[in-house]
Amino acid sequence: MHRLQSLLDDYERVLANTPACLMGLLMPYKQRVEQALRPALTTHSWLSVGISDCASIFLASFFSLFATVVDLIG
Repeated sequence: MHRLQSLLDDYERVLANTPACLMGLLMPYKQRVEQALRPALTTHSWLSVGISDCASIFLASFFSLFATVVDLIG
């Protein structure tokens, strides 16, 4: 449970620090991450097998994309 909560906290932190001008660009990726997380938040328990691993993969991809975009505009 702690691992998934930590991932969710990181995701929320990244979104909160995302410049408004990038939100449109990142929206398709944000939607994919949230779609992947939805089962963990609604129908499965936090301890469901594989949910944490799946969330880690999607969030790692999102964080990598975010870092690349920030590097390009920074």
